[in-house]
Order: sequence, then structure tokens, then C-alpha cells
Amino acid sequence: MKRYTNDEIEFIQKHIATHSWDSIAILINNAMHSGKSVRTKEGLRDLARRGKITVTDDRFKTVQTQRHQLPDYEIEKPPAELQPVEDLIKERIKKFDHKASSKNKFIEVKINHDAPIGIAHFGDPHVDDDGTNLKMLFDHVRIVKETDGLFGGNIGDVTNNWVGRLARLYGEQSTSSQEAWQLCEYFIKQIDWLYLIGGNHDAWSGSGDPLDWICGDSLYTKHGARLRLNFPNGKKVLVQPRHQWRGQSMWNTTHSIARSAQMGTDDHILVGGHTHVSGYQVVKNPKSGIISHCVQVASYKVYDRYAEEKGFDDKSIFTCPITIINPFAVDEVGLVQTCFDPKLGAEYLTFLRSKYV
Repeated sequence: MKRYTNDEIEFIQKHIATHSWDSIAILINNAMHSGKSVRTKEGLRDLARRGKITVTDDRFKTVQTQRHQLPDYEIEKPPAELQPVEDLIKERIKKFDHKASSKNKFIEVKINHDAPIGIAHFGDPHVDDDGTNLKMLFDHVRIVKETDGLFGGNIGDVTNNWVGRLARLYGEQSTSSQEAWQLCEYFIKQIDWLYLIGGNHDAWSGSGDPLDWICGDSLYTKHGARLRLNFPNGKKVLVQPRHQWRGQSMWNTTHSIARSAQMGTDDHILVGGHTHVSGYQVVKNPKSGIISHCVQVASYKVYDRYAEEKGFDDKSIFTCPITIINPFAVDEVGLVQTCFDPKLGAEYLTFLRSKYV
């Protein structure tokens, strides 16, 4: 038998990992011997036994095959779309850890005013609705802008944001969806918000919520948030705004918020919206001594077709109450004061700050 040339040995070594002995014999005969049966699988196996080529698998087992020729074609499958399950598990654990780190934690807010401050809590704006009192809304915006130490907070539902089957309701208002976002952006940009809460109407945008981009650097969270205000003198005040609180009562408009406070939510200020009614209740935790101010804020949407349809009573008293925080108060009673009229609240805050600024 004619000795194997170096080119033949290199050719065999190149294909040994992916082809059978029969296939290699056919390939090398076609490539180097014009298709003549010069090389056989027995010769290749003998070559391997003598150590002339390196074999990494068990090539010396008898292979039973029905066809001793190359297939018509050989397919190299593309990579699988799904990642290996081990990598998927690691990724999911990482995602969970990231999500867990942001839940049930206070958002730390450093207050740089060494003096009393105020928070104007804006009820559901619904800026695009025909029944919304925009004049009142922007009067309150102006008060916040013109008052030192007064910050804005938005409890949610900036627009109607009708979607799905409710999109038909755009036919019942004169403002288009494009004009709604125009009004929304203008309103949001007027104030440096201490907090902005996404309400149920805002959540209807899904993961592509335009408010995520409109709010910019302002704090915007869906459904609710817990803030810890840290004052220069070391005083800490806890604020929890939520668009909607669990539980309702026909006798007490603030029941859902007060219920949370009575169950041990040690926040100094708890604020809610959604129901378009007003209410106020003060609750003291006998264990911690913390006094919680529970504020239910009505909406700027004064005339509401849904409320008329369901026969809801008009329980709107205030739409922008101001909670005034005095970090120098000697006790819990003086720490937080609530004013239901934003103009009077702003004047009282200015008077109180004059003693420290």
C-alpha cells in the first residue's frame, strides 16, 4: 500500500472529529485520487493505531452503517434562541435581587432648608377633562412656585389617558389625546416635584408610560412611595403618598388611610387620591408616639360623568392641602400642621419660616 503523504495525514486529521472512517475515505479519494478507491477505512484505522493521526473519540468501535457514502448535505444548526437554563437561573436571581433592593424601603430625601417646609399635595389633576377646573389648578401651581420652602406633590392621574374600550370617551371631551399630553407636560414642568405618583389612569399606558420621560429628574413612582425627609438638624419625617389605599367606608372618606395608620404604619404624613373626595383624620400610635396625619385629597375634576352616572355624593372639600413640617417643634403635635386652603397654608409657612431664615 502506498504510504500516506503529509497532505493526506493533515486532511484526515482535519476531518477526524466530525466524520466517520467511511466518510473520510470517500472524501480523501475524491479530493486527492480522482475518486479512485485508494484509501479505505481499514487503512485509516491502521494509520490511527500506529499513532500517525490523533483520535480523541472511540473510533475503533465497529460502526454499523447502511450507506457507505457521504450524505447529500450536512446542516450546521444555528445557535439556539434560548440561553442555557443555568444562565437563565443566574439572570433571574440577579433580577430578583435588584427588585428586592428597591421594595419596602424608604426613599431618602435630604432637605437643605434649615427651616420649616411645606408640601402642597395636588389631587388627581385630569388636566385634559372638560370638567377639570384648570384655573384653580394653575392658581395652586403659582402659589407653590412663589412660596419659598413650599414643594409640590402629585397624587396621580395627571390625564384621563383613555385606553382600550374606554378610548371611546375621547369622543365625550373636546381635548384630543395629543393635546392631553401637551397639557400634561406643561403642568409637570411647572414645579420641581418632591414626589409624583402614577395613578390608575397613568398606569394604563403600560410599560411605555410617557410620564417616565416627561418627569425627568423628578421622583416618579407607580402607585405609591415612602419618603424619609432628613433635615439638617437631624429630624426625620416620614411621608407616604399613595394613589389608592386599601379598604373603603361609606361613613368615613379617610377610612382606608387611617386604617393603615392604625395598623402600625408609622408615617407622619399619609396622602391618598383616586376617589375624588376629601377627608382628614389624625391617628396616634400609642407604642411609638408618632402622630399620623391622614389626608384624602379630592380631584380638580369637578364635573365627572362617571360620578353622575353612579350617583356619587359631592364630598370634595379641598384639592390641594398643605402639610407644614417644623423640624424644630418640641413635640409631635407641633411637627406637622395641615392647612386645607393652599393660599392660607403658604402664608402661614412664610410666617413660620421668618423666624428661622
